[in-house]
Amino acid sequence: MRWNEAYTDETLFQGFLKAVELTGKEFTEMVSDVVNSWLPGRGYVKEAIEQRFSVDPSGQIMRLNHYCPWKDHMYNLEKEMGVEKPILYCLYEDEREKKWRIQAVSVGPGSFENRRMPRRVNDKECLPTDKSKPLPSAAA
Repeated sequence: MRWNEAYTDETLFQGFLKAVELTGKEFTEMVSDVVNSWLPGRGYVKEAIEQRFSVDPSGQIMRLNHYCPWKDHMYNLEKEMGVEKPILYCLYEDEREKKWRIQAVSVGPGSFENRRMPRRVNDKECLPTDKSKPLPSAAA
């Protein structure tokens, strides 16, 4: 209703019916979104977390078999499933270009800082303490 319209029982009742219709439509759309998008996405992410050790023995890389918005699901599921080592990377196939992508996982929702994998260095790659010794070559 507008401020300059007459307030009668009928106009108030019609305004109420409009509000009920609008609220019902919004509620129906939200339920539909949860059932048709959010829940399936959560299932895909849960499956990726459960199968992460088949992707990499560290369990810190997950592969989505079906792309979906995954980050919020992953943060919640890591806690719920008691994931000990945080997941650092997510592999997924780009829907449009059909190319595989890898994305680093941020430290938390809304953060631009990524979780980091500690650098693995084997003995052959270590820098020598004696400066007279040459560095190992890339071919070695």
